[in-house]
Amino acid sequence: MGRKKYYGFKKPMEYYSVTFQDDSWDKRASMGTLLVAGFLNGKFYMVKTNWGAEDDYARSREGEVEMNWHFDEENTKKMMLRTGTHNGWDLLQAIYNRYKQHRGDADEYITRWCDEKDIEYNYAVFY
Repeated sequence: MGRKKYYGFKKPMEYYSVTFQDDSWDKRASMGTLLVAGFLNGKFYMVKTNWGAEDDYARSREGEVEMNWHFDEENTKKMMLRTGTHNGWDLLQAIYNRYKQHRGDADEYITRWCDEKDIEYNYAVFY
C-alpha cells in the first residue's frame, strides 16, 4: 500500500462580509435594497439587489435587479494599500466604517472612490 504524497500547505478558504443595508427582513415591505460587500480568497466584491420599485419593474418582469462588482487580486491589493490595511477583514472594516452612513447608496461612493484611485473592477447587472 502506497503512502500519500504531501504537496504542501493548502490555505483554508478566507471569507468575510459586511452588510450596508438589508430590507429583506421586513416581509411587509414591497420594495427594498440589499447591499453586501465581501472578501473571498483574496478578492473584494460587492452585491446589490433592488426589488419592488417602479424602475425595477421597468427593467425586469419580476421587479428584481442584481448588480455585482468584482475586483481581481491585484486591484484588491491596491484597495488594501489605499486604506492602509493588510488583510481582508481589516479591508472590509475600513470600507464599512468609511461608507456606512450612505447605507444603500454606499456602492456609488465606493466605486467613485475606486475610479479616483485608478482601482479597476468588473461590473455586471442581472435583470
